[in-house]
Amino acid sequence: MGIKAYQSVLYLAGADYAVRVFIQTEPRVWEGWYTLRGHCKAVMSIVLHPKENLLFSGSADKSIRVWRMNAEHPELQQEKPTFLQELTGHTAEVSKVEVACDKLFSASYDGTIRVWCLESKEEPRLSCTQVLREHHGEIFTLHSSHSFLFSGGLDGVVRVWDVRHKSVNCVAQLKGSTKFVLTLTSSENFLFSAGSDKRLTVWKLGQWKHERTLRCRQEGYQCVQYHDGLLWMAGYDETLTALGPYYWWM
Repeated sequence: MGIKAYQSVLYLAGADYAVRVFIQTEPRVWEGWYTLRGHCKAVMSIVLHPKENLLFSGSADKSIRVWRMNAEHPELQQEKPTFLQELTGHTAEVSKVEVACDKLFSASYDGTIRVWCLESKEEPRLSCTQVLREHHGEIFTLHSSHSFLFSGGLDGVVRVWDVRHKSVNCVAQLKGSTKFVLTLTSSENFLFSAGSDKRLTVWKLGQWKHERTLRCRQEGYQCVQYHDGLLWMAGYDETLTALGPYYWWM
């Protein structure tokens, strides 16, 4: 259901209610190190805090669990990862968790995004400081970039949130999908949104201007990811396509 990598450590979340941690022992060889358990339904999303060595897991059981990790060298750690806290408040499945500007964001099928902030870094505890309710219907995806958070869901609108300040505010609504938005990613200058309508929509970051819409053969997109100058797109028809900048700049 979700995968994250940090240096020589791989975190894998799945439908078996667990998060598995793998360590790279040699090139192309990964060994299972530990399994994080506690959720009572599928783990739908995981994210690492870039500064605090914390892992957050969001689940279909409506909760987020907080784990303390030694993200750089877990194999040198005497103690196993520690469960710190369970975050509750959502009334439906937690579909996505994301970290931006030292805040944790959790999106849910209940149509809300919850903002969580650290109360203390010495003894990491998080509390919900804000609930964002602008979406109409289930929220499927979150993405953070350039001090902004992007969200998309059943209403087909990509919402842009300024997360730099204590209070999180919606600064733009991007309407380009005829159906729901399933996945978001970004490059240095562009935001890409895709969903179930066989369209990839390209937006200019900062200006929030529609650049162009690409129509492709896939039966909608499960995932899009920008990496190293290429835009990778996984479709429901079990195809994987890579596009270079020429396709969205021309």
